Amino acid sequence: MSLGAKKDLDARLAAYAEKGREVVSKEVHFETWTLRYNRMHWVTVDGLQKHWERARVDGEVVAPNSVTLKTSGVTALMVRFSAGERVTSPRDEDHHRHRRLPGSKP
Repeated sequence: MSLGAKKDLDARLAAYAEKGREVVSKEVHFETWTLRYNRMHWVTVDGLQKHWERARVDGEVVAPNSVTLKTSGVTALMVRFSAGERVTSPRDEDHHRHRRLPGSKP
């Protein structure tokens, strides 16, 4: 590797390191009427109770490894975070508190 190529590679790697991981939305409020438009951020709706009737997903990341979801008109869904995505900065993760849904058991 030439000296110029090494400097170019070092500059590119430094830019990636400066940018950090991709940040994704902490909350999702998604409404659809059809599976043709079934994805928003980290939620994919895979099944509807009835096509052409409103289906809704409200989701929130409540801790680094925990989400809460509320759905209506949805029979199947998937939650997916890609490798390298983060919801908050590492220093914010200490401030998250896990919330229980009303009626859930401890």
